[in-house]
Order: sequence, then structure tokens, then C-alpha cells
Amino acid sequence: MLVLGPSLWLAMFRRPRFNLICWIIAATAFPLASSGWLPFVAPATLAAGAIGLLAISLLLGIVSCAAEHYILTDTRLVVLRGVASRRSVQVRWSDVREIAHRASWGQRLLGLGDVQVFTAAPSNGSVMRYIRAPHLVCASLEQQRVDATRTRQQAQAAAQAEAQQLSRR
Repeated sequence: MLVLGPSLWLAMFRRPRFNLICWIIAATAFPLASSGWLPFVAPATLAAGAIGLLAISLLLGIVSCAAEHYILTDTRLVVLRGVASRRSVQVRWSDVREIAHRASWGQRLLGLGDVQVFTAAPSNGSVMRYIRAPHLVCASLEQQRVDATRTRQQAQAAAQAEAQQLSRR
């Protein structure tokens, strides 16, 4: 059994637009207030508020990263998510049709990526987000899938051979 989790970098990318807006407000508060553009707002208050919102956003991202786990067993992939309420998705290796990974330019800079496990089911599998070395995880998942298929085929062949022996008696 192997337990993986997303990188803590996910905390920064969880709400990228909001974090970017907070950084822009914090960086421009003093120049705007000193030039007279914001006469009724103290620049220190505006900057402190923006930095406080950014800190809260990053803290919530870290908590949600810590509450996300990917468990690989010899029979299935289990994705656990959630802080207040827990949700899980279980995918049997026999149901897996395709395994792929993708990485945005920001993820590639950090050595991270997303691994997608596709199934024939309507839910269409699950995504493991911000995994370190996604190509290695993808190869490991594929090996797990092949091993599970081989074990299942061997069990079926043994059952068929036993059934044939019983029918001959």
C-alpha cells in the first residue's frame, strides 16, 4: 500500500486569482495612497487587510492539502478528500481504462503535475492533483494496473482449469 498526497504548493495555486488580487492590492496600497488616489483609506490598513486575506487563503489551502490523500493498494486506488466532511472515490484496477498526466507551466517549474485515472464509469475516474514526479506516479499506477490484470487472469485460468478437471471426473 502506498499513500500519496498533493504538494503543499497546491495551497498557493488553490485560489490563484484571489491570491494574485491580494498581492496586487498589498503592493500598490502605499504608492496609490501617497499619490493621492486613495485619500480616504489608510495605505497601511489596505495593505494589512490584503496581506491578512492572503494569509487566510494560504492557510485554508494548506489545511485542504493536508486533508487530501491518494492510497494505492494492490486492488484499487482510493482518493480521500475533505476537511469538515470526508469524500472518497474508489477505483478498482480492473475498471481503469487509461492513465495520463499533465502539467501546466507553473507545475513543471515546481516538478509537479496532475495524474488522471480514466474509467469506463460515468464518473470518469479521478484526478490526483499537484503530485511530485507525476510521470513516475503514472508509471507506478500503470504497473499496478498490469499486475492486477495479470493476477485476475491467472485466477480465472486457474478456476477454468479446476472446472475442467471437475467436469472430467
